[in-house]
Amino acid sequence: GKIKNFNFVYDCGSTYKEPLQRAIDNYILSLGSNNKIEFLVLSHLHNDHVSGLNQLMAKAEIKQVIMPYFSPIERLILALKRINLAAWYYKFLSDPVSYLLENGVEKVIIFGKSNNENTEAKTITDLDELPDDNTLRDEILEREPNLKRAYAEKRLLIKQHHGYWNPHGIWEFIFFNHKIQESKLDQFRDCINNKGYLYDNDILRKTIANKAALQHLKECYKVINNDLNFTSLLLFHGPAENSISNTQIIIVNNISNPFCGKAGVLICANCSIYENGCPYILKSLFEPSPYYQLLTGDIKLNGHVIYELQRHFGCRLNSLTVCLVPHHGSKRSWNNDILKATPNCYMWITSAGAGNSYMHPSRSVIKSLLHANRNVYYANELSEVIIKG
Repeated sequence: GKIKNFNFVYDCGSTYKEPLQRAIDNYILSLGSNNKIEFLVLSHLHNDHVSGLNQLMAKAEIKQVIMPYFSPIERLILALKRINLAAWYYKFLSDPVSYLLENGVEKVIIFGKSNNENTEAKTITDLDELPDDNTLRDEILEREPNLKRAYAEKRLLIKQHHGYWNPHGIWEFIFFNHKIQESKLDQFRDCINNKGYLYDNDILRKTIANKAALQHLKECYKVINNDLNFTSLLLFHGPAENSISNTQIIIVNNISNPFCGKAGVLICANCSIYENGCPYILKSLFEPSPYYQLLTGDIKLNGHVIYELQRHFGCRLNSLTVCLVPHHGSKRSWNNDILKATPNCYMWITSAGAGNSYMHPSRSVIKSLLHANRNVYYANELSEVIIKG
């Protein structure tokens, strides 16, 4: 995103190396002489959401990285998901905060939840003003004492997600962290203990960066609950109240021929064009009102999560016009109740690799959106969506 000279990024990964490199190069080129990124959000630490991190850090100055906390045992599980990735990824997983700070990031901000959702959230101009998450702070510094210095120097902040960040008076950012309970990992702990790896956080960090050890523990990955995939940091953003009312233009760029699962597809509830059985569109859409976006990472939209979203964002959900379909359009992560909670969100973007083995986005998710008269754009390495105002 780019708001005047304020640049921000939400996730920076893909399983497709060359399109990712091209996308990052094009983004850096679009920044011009100002290659400073005010903040980068890592919704979670799966490789397909962070694989471009090294390239982005090498080509831009990143002021702040904002992310949820994953304990050493959770990061070990992420490492075991695939043990044949680039070596830097396992070094990053071993100690994400130190890795980021050592590679030029000025500050890392970890979001917990909120201890006071029933109190009115305040508008702030600096993330330092958000309330500290003292419970999470104590937990992190006990598990990873090597981070105490960064915390003392205020290069590491550990905050609650309760507040509205308005850094320049024209654009508002609101974060929401959904965290799974670590009790779900008990079977995994038992498995690694039976393999001779004591449950010690320092040992776990070293194990993450050791491919031979990962190979030995690979079968332990099979005992975990896939819910770990649904720990995600969400971002709501849009113009601050009374700050912007210009017409917003949504430009849809198609690159390649319109074959389903191959090229970018806009499936428009009221204006689909069909060729060879594939819905697509080659024109721009215009909306005469400010837009607000919700970026969702891989969150799973069960009933409790939707309740938490409504409680956290309140009436702002009614202002949403653009939403990211969670978890690349996975059927397991979808819940139709989110459409009731976002009645004016007319455009849903699903991002998934063309021809991916998971068959994302799910046809049932797309059908649900179309049945609710919502437009869906499938973005992948062959297509892009550009929103300008």
